[in-house]
Amino acid sequence: MAAGEIEKVRAAGYGDAEILEIIAHVALNTFTNYVNEALGTEIDFPRIDRLAA
Repeated sequence: MAAGEIEKVRAAGYGDAEILEIIAHVALNTFTNYVNEALGTEIDFPRIDRLAA
């Protein structure tokens, strides 16, 4: 991520705390996706056809 990208987010009205929260949420989602993929976590809700979504 380039510094200029952070400046664009600030220009859109987000503060440093909000930017940090966005980054943390993306990192957490990425981490849990990798863990679930590695461990083969069983989905416990009905699957949805990707074409229907």
